[in-house]
Parts: sequence; structure tokens; C-alpha cells
Amino acid sequence: MDTNHQASDTDKALERLESADFREFLEKNPNIFKINPEFLQDPKIRSKLSSLIKDLLTAARGNIKPKLWMSIQKKQDIAPLTKSLIPPGVMEITLAHWARIAFLRASLVEFRRIVASQGSSQDTAAAEQQEAGGHNSTADQSEHRPMTPNSKQDVEETCTPHVWKDEQFWVYVDQLLEELREFAKKGTVSTEEWEDNMKDFFTESLQVDMATYAEPGRLVPPVNSVSIEWQRMIHAQLIW
Repeated sequence: MDTNHQASDTDKALERLESADFREFLEKNPNIFKINPEFLQDPKIRSKLSSLIKDLLTAARGNIKPKLWMSIQKKQDIAPLTKSLIPPGVMEITLAHWARIAFLRASLVEFRRIVASQGSSQDTAAAEQQEAGGHNSTADQSEHRPMTPNSKQDVEETCTPHVWKDEQFWVYVDQLLEELREFAKKGTVSTEEWEDNMKDFFTESLQVDMATYAEPGRLVPPVNSVSIEWQRMIHAQLIW
């Protein structure tokens, strides 16, 4: 596993534990996680929690990626795919889950395409260089990064190539989400506005997924509200 990726997971876990939003959520809802917010002031407890979060995240990602790829190969619709990723009884599946899993599936398709095209480009460049007697090729090399309106602009401005490896899918997803958030915030004056922009993006991702994988008229949408207390509170108070 990429050690930089592991370090990134640890840093993000600590960042979440130390964030004001997380502390405020714990203080308002002490019965959900059964954690006293004051415990997070203890460095040893914070370290153990961050390690636990990192391990759970790594395990979840290791489970999700192969199932996403299998669903792509089998052209499986979003309903059984989502059920295979969420253990029964853990939470109630909503349209929000469908939309985000649809986004992950589309991201994996694009990521695999990018990795494959980079491999072909590298093979071609190596062959050209060998034929030229070892001199550097003057052929232009295209930038392959998560393609959002932001990153298209970045390509034009920086022209800095990045070679992706198959094990870096989740790094790719993190970068893509960061760019999407930045783009969603452009021209907005409130949190509600950019949240709506993000919701519109995920809704479109689900619509494209359903058009690609679902049989017309056979897909029954899940509930759009939940009754499980901890899940309901998270849906109501945290940004997805």
C-alpha cells in the first residue's frame, strides 16, 4: 500500500477528530457515539481513535473498489450494488447513498481509462525515445487528472503531468472531490448554495448511472428519509 496514502488517511482522521464541527456534533448528540467530547483532549485516546478510523477506512475501501469494478463488468444496477456495500441492519439506504456510489463507480471507470491510456502513452514514448537513440521525445504529453471544470483549467495553466497508479484510486477520488467542492463554491454567497450545487452534481451522477446500468422501469428508488436516530442526526447536521 502507498505509504503516502496511509499518512494522508491518518492526517485526515486526526483533522476530523480535532475539528470544531465534530466536537459540536458530539456535544449536541452525546448518545449517538457514546463519546465524551472531553476525551478527545487526551492525546492517547485521540491517537487510538484516529488509528481505528484509519483501519476501518482502509478495510472499507478494500471492500468497495473490487465490488465497484465487478458491478461495472456485470452491468449491475445501483440497487444490488449498494446493498452489497452496506451490511444489512447497519443503516437505511437512501437516494443519497445511491448517488454517491454512482459517483464512485463513474470515477473508477474514468480512473481505469486514465491509467490504461497513460500506460499506452508511456510505452509509445519509450519506443520513440529508443528509436531516436535515447534522446527525449518532443511529443506533447497530455495531462491526466480528475476531469472537472477546475482541473481542465489547471491543465491549461500548469501543464504538469501526473502519472496515476492503480493503487491510487482513492487518492484520485479525494482530489476529485476537493476540486468539485471548489468548483461548487464559485459564485456562491452561502453554504446552502454550494451544498445545492454539490447535490445537483450527485443527482446528475445518479441519473447517468441509472441510464447506463438500470433496466427501464425496474429500479425501485429507496427511501429519501431515515428513522435510525444516529443516521437521521448525521443526515440532518453534517455535510455529505
